[in-house]
Amino acid sequence: SNVTATGCDVSWSQDPDDLKYKVGYKLVSGSTWTQVFVSLPNTSYTISGLASGADYKVRVKTKCSGGWTNWTAKEDLTTLASAVSNSAREGNFVANVYPNPVNQTLNIDYNLEADGKVSIQVFDILGKAVIATEANQAAGANTAQLDVSELTNGNHYVRIQSGNQQIVKKFVKF
Repeated sequence: SNVTATGCDVSWSQDPDDLKYKVGYKLVSGSTWTQVFVSLPNTSYTISGLASGADYKVRVKTKCSGGWTNWTAKEDLTTLASAVSNSAREGNFVANVYPNPVNQTLNIDYNLEADGKVSIQVFDILGKAVIATEANQAAGANTAQLDVSELTNGNHYVRIQSGNQQIVKKFVKF
């Protein structure tokens, strides 16, 4: 939970036989797992220092009186890209997201330097993609409208990506 551009919180349930825990995480494209020991009574760990806009795998295992358990299933995690103010800019790539807060239709204005494919994804606060769309767009000013009425209330993030440029904006659904 609480996925940011550089970290997240990992939490799990405690069993009476638990003695300690081990949290493991790695870049999807990487081969080396980072492993951290967590002592009782803690049943959560904050991972920090991650790369923004990157895909990770996360897992947990428990040590009990019988030894270490197997790792949990690997969970997918995508950190958010760094956000920039209400109107975001990366070079000449500019995006504005409104209204914010929003109830039903989220408007996304963006300006492209050249014709190309645009990917728009909406993530919940846990970093799970809940809406995804792609379209070929012309250079210049463009507007996309997303129906967000079915999203849960609370904080969400929208990522607008064109080529190697991307912008992430936070918005609130009510």
